Amino acid sequence: MGDLPVIFLSGHDGLDDRMRAYDAGGSDFISKPFVPEEALRKAGVAIRHNRRHAIAIADKHATSDTAMIAMTSLGETGVLLKFSRGALACRTLYSLAELAIESMGSYNIDCHIQLRSPTQILTLTPRGAASPLEESIIENSKARGRIFSFGNRLIINYDSVSLLVTNMPVADDDFCGRIRDHAATLAEAAEAAVENINLRTEAIIRANELRDLADTSRKAIEALRASYQEMQFAARLELEAMTDSIEGMYVFLG
Repeated sequence: MGDLPVIFLSGHDGLDDRMRAYDAGGSDFISKPFVPEEALRKAGVAIRHNRRHAIAIADKHATSDTAMIAMTSLGETGVLLKFSRGALACRTLYSLAELAIESMGSYNIDCHIQLRSPTQILTLTPRGAASPLEESIIENSKARGRIFSFGNRLIINYDSVSLLVTNMPVADDDFCGRIRDHAATLAEAAEAAVENINLRTEAIIRANELRDLADTSRKAIEALRASYQEMQFAARLELEAMTDSIEGMYVFLG
């Protein structure tokens, strides 16, 4: 009844009567005696007004829901932007894995992550290093394709990254879909970050090799210089000895 327009028909036409009708939820007021055509017209107006009011309320709710979804999505996207910035600053696989787990935790989502480089394979969970069984689950899931779901779990695979979500919110289709997208985006960003770490590590190795080569070359040059100086000293001694010998011969031949 609360959604139906109510028109009061009354033999009283005072202000108090109309106020009581308004307080009771009335949409209009007709005093007696009344003309039936007027009552029908007012009923039509009340019904149209009530319909427009209901549509306005529904639109307001829809706008509010859309705004809430947009705000929620913006907040969730902010987590990914923060991860992307932080990931490119990571210097080690461990710091990158910790950041990924922390970022997914912002959605109240638990995940295991495996990062692979030419020199290291790291598998980390929210509780620390993965158990052999947890590692084997990821290892066996790598052959299932880029994205694979089983129960409330989701695995995302890239060349250097495997991300296992262990508590997908399957009861909430919208949130579950967003988490699937967020996890895929995070894994892709982590893949780029691993490549960045690999390039930095390789650059450091090459720099160390060049430094070692330069150090070896410097030592070789120093050794060669020392040997040359020794040869010069020996030659000078030999020359002095020969000079003394020749001068002695001239004195003897007098």
